[in-house]
Amino acid sequence: MKIFWLLILLLSIDASAADRLPLWQLDPTDSRMSFGSIKNTTIRETHTFKLLNGRVDSTGNIVVEVDLMSVDTRIPIRDERMRNLLFKMGSAARVSAEVDMQAVIKLAESEGLTLELNARLQLNGNESLLPLTLNLTRLSDSQVQVVSEGSIDVAEYGYLPGIEALREIAGLQHISTVVPYQLTLLFEKTSP
Repeated sequence: MKIFWLLILLLSIDASAADRLPLWQLDPTDSRMSFGSIKNTTIRETHTFKLLNGRVDSTGNIVVEVDLMSVDTRIPIRDERMRNLLFKMGSAARVSAEVDMQAVIKLAESEGLTLELNARLQLNGNESLLPLTLNLTRLSDSQVQVVSEGSIDVAEYGYLPGIEALREIAGLQHISTVVPYQLTLLFEKTSP
């Protein structure tokens, strides 16, 4: 009788684990996260992070992770300074949310859908709600593109000392702590 209950327990654990397996995996080569910086009030520049990872499981849980140490400003000394002065405390960002997978699955090829979500952002040891507007497009049976943009005030995540250190070393009058961002993510279907 004990063996019977053990088998039932193992099967239920296996079934719940299967529900969490990724149905969609982020394609890092065709995904992009860019962010802006505003210096001395009028100078605007756009930068990227090279390394992204993400997945969506069968219950609609989305997780996207950004390796902040992969910052690319196209100026190597600035990349090094950002890694050493800004991102050294927390080298990754994580955004998680839940999406209605039935709505996504019902999309026809080339059809789009806009979703308003309350995501959770984990950044530099802090976590908070992040309202997101996601524009989804079903590119094919096996690909979904997700586009979103917005801005965050990185001072709320403890980055003000790092911003000030960057400002001083670059000899600038001001670097804004409000950082605009844009995500273009491509998810590939990994299971039927």
